[in-house]
Amino acid sequence: RKTEFEDQMKKYEYELEESKGKMRTENRNLENKLEKIKEESNNERINLENDLEEIKKEQERRKTEFEDQMKKYEYELEESKGKMRTENRNLENKLEKIKEESNNERINLENDLEEIKKEQERRKTEFED
Repeated sequence: RKTEFEDQMKKYEYELEESKGKMRTENRNLENKLEKIKEESNNERINLENDLEEIKKEQERRKTEFEDQMKKYEYELEESKGKMRTENRNLENKLEKIKEESNNERINLENDLEEIKKEQERRKTEFED
């Protein structure tokens, strides 16, 4: 009986050690899986951070591009306004010159008319005499 009991105990001890070995292996496997998941998660986080950084850079590039375009349009608008002001001044000067020439022409015509009237009056008096 004693040997049967000892055999039984050895069998249990063997099974216990075998079970402990399996549990250690299972534990290692789980730790490895956990480590792999942590690593994948970390890699994913890094990838997301990199993506976010790229998006920020692209947004900054577009913002700068937009601001540069707006500055260009503002400059072109101011340049265009300046040209229009110059053109308007030139047109106003031309108009003023035309008015002045027209006024001078009117004065000359009035003077000519006055001379003609005087000449007619002189001839009339001459004819009557």
